[in-house]
Amino acid sequence: MVATIGRQPVAGATVEMSAVTARTDNDGRFTLTDATAPTRAFAVTVRANGYRTRETTIAYPRTTEPVIDLTAAATPFSEEFYGQIARNAYERPETRTQLFRWSVAPRLYLKTTDETGRPAPPEVVALVTGALDDAVRLFSAGTFTLSLEQGTERRPEQPGWINVEIKQTIPEGDFCGYASDIGGNPSTLQLRLERCGCGSIKIPQSIVLHEVGHALGFFHVPDRNSVMYPFVPGECRQVMPSPAEQHHVAVAYARPRGNLDPDRDPASFALLMPPAATVVRRPMP
Repeated sequence: MVATIGRQPVAGATVEMSAVTARTDNDGRFTLTDATAPTRAFAVTVRANGYRTRETTIAYPRTTEPVIDLTAAATPFSEEFYGQIARNAYERPETRTQLFRWSVAPRLYLKTTDETGRPAPPEVVALVTGALDDAVRLFSAGTFTLSLEQGTERRPEQPGWINVEIKQTIPEGDFCGYASDIGGNPSTLQLRLERCGCGSIKIPQSIVLHEVGHALGFFHVPDRNSVMYPFVPGECRQVMPSPAEQHHVAVAYARPRGNLDPDRDPASFALLMPPAATVVRRPMP
């Protein structure tokens, strides 16, 4: 048993499997002993003082020891902020969605011409490319790195891909950027030229980060210092996800897609069993 952030052992945690219970030692190790061995994956619930309770499943039979991680409940973790960025609790507090993080590394396609066929200025393409590189890494907590193709033709959406389009206008409204869905595999991002730019900067880096944040599974937050704040700050300075965003993104990307509030892994997931890639579209609210 280890901590999600830091990976230090968690001692004294209680691991429950049906009627069988075990406690972790000082090294975070535990043994579940029963009269008969399981015949399939089995559910466990793990509790420890100072940590969020986790419900997950351990695959059986297995060839290596499972490592279960628990998220510390103390600062810098915040249930409120996590609910906002990972479960849409800011704009829809009555519902707590599942996690929509990507289960497989996304590939990105950047269309370098606008909807009229006019090429985007080279400096715009360079800025967007650099921002995509940062965004994929930061909004997956380093789980993924940028895999990018460029072209002048519009591509249809296909599983495993995020399309990025540079536009003069966005049909859905007067937006600086628009993501077709939250964590959708596949999905499309639209980035609007000049509407929210500053002089020579036609598309702010913050807009690119924000829309990739949506594409990789994250929602709006009310913190003005966060990239996922829903309104453009009115300037084009270089930004980074806030410390709160980076911490909670790391927690989300330590869980499988479909993890439910507060920390319950989906029945289809089992430790030591590779998660199946799924194609689920989530329309943007």
